Amino acid sequence: MAAVIPFTLTAPRLRPVQHAVTSLRQAVLGPAREFLHRAGPGRSWQLLLLVLLYRWPDGLLSAMAIPFLKLQGFSEAEIGLVQGGWAIGATMVGTVLGGALFAWLGMNRSLWLFAAAGALGNLSYWALARFGGGFTGLITAVSLENVSGGMVGAVFVALLMSLCNPRFSATQYALLSGVYAMSRSILSSPAGVVAETVGWPSFFLATTAAAAPAFLLLARLAPWSEHEARGAFDPQRDPT
Repeated sequence: MAAVIPFTLTAPRLRPVQHAVTSLRQAVLGPAREFLHRAGPGRSWQLLLLVLLYRWPDGLLSAMAIPFLKLQGFSEAEIGLVQGGWAIGATMVGTVLGGALFAWLGMNRSLWLFAAAGALGNLSYWALARFGGGFTGLITAVSLENVSGGMVGAVFVALLMSLCNPRFSATQYALLSGVYAMSRSILSSPAGVVAETVGWPSFFLATTAAAAPAFLLLARLAPWSEHEARGAFDPQRDPT
């Protein structure tokens, strides 16, 4: 956290936003209403579903990764070393790679390709459950999971930012993040029951299949043939 302070203090100041919020009601209810009005009744629920489901496979995998590794016979020291050290570095690599590719591919293709990379990361755990591989297999699975997770995280932040009106950016980003958090809590809560019922290989295949709803929404909201996503923010429709 301390390492971020110098960058924060030296960051360029943004221009003041016109029509500043002046009341608590405007700060809480205004952003939600503005988003729904700007997106329209037909598209707002689709955008919220995309936010909810885009990282659902990641939430399912994260909920059961450590229990799975323990049952595979890996020691707590090995799991801690890989998940607490190696995984962080892999995530940083994935985030940097995702940012670089995003600048080249644009929003739409990044959403598609990074979601596919995330599904591949889940499949690496299926391979570990199905074929084993020892510590080398563990390193490979965790590397693929976290590199792809960093890429998914990078484009997901860009997606959320694209859905925010600059006037209400902080509140709308927080609300959208809350919608996403439901996929890691409520939607991922049955993961243990599913894993126990179907077994580990089938469970990890199911987490990969959980990416299908997001791809269906992307086909409608962020077509591959278009450079930018059909997000909610359209200056011509912005009532402010």
